[in-house]
Amino acid sequence: MFHEKLWLGASYRINNYTSAFGAIADFQISKEIRIGYTYEYPLSDINQYTGGTHEVLLMFEVFKVKRIKSPRYF
Repeated sequence: MFHEKLWLGASYRINNYTSAFGAIADFQISKEIRIGYTYEYPLSDINQYTGGTHEVLLMFEVFKVKRIKSPRYF
């Protein structure tokens, strides 16, 4: 998290049949609205048939509660 506006992340998923690498970017537009993008690329044999998955995210907080600082974010 950068300046409580931009979130970046990566993931690696291991499954019995498939494994994949993913990335996410998320930006806080206003106090209520965030947009983001995710991409996941399979690392198993299925990657011959797909170029990965794309997602566009739109998050809207209807009921805004006071945020508590999480110890996860330093």
